[in-house]
Amino acid sequence: VRITDDSMYQEGAWVVNGNFLGAAQAFQVRFGTVGGQKRAYFTETVPATICRFTFGPGTFQISATSQTVPQN
Repeated sequence: VRITDDSMYQEGAWVVNGNFLGAAQAFQVRFGTVGGQKRAYFTETVPATICRFTFGPGTFQISATSQTVPQN
């Protein structure tokens, strides 16, 4: 996977087990719908809130939000 600043994400750096990602299964992919469209969301495992990705020169950060996965 190529990041915007032309650096590369290292495959295999994240442990993947089903819908769980990261050491100690810290993150999870959850599925929801918006306006009838199915979507996948990268969330914290506990609490089940959507994560925000921030990219900068040579940096990549994952931070919590208070937004939950929509189910409409």
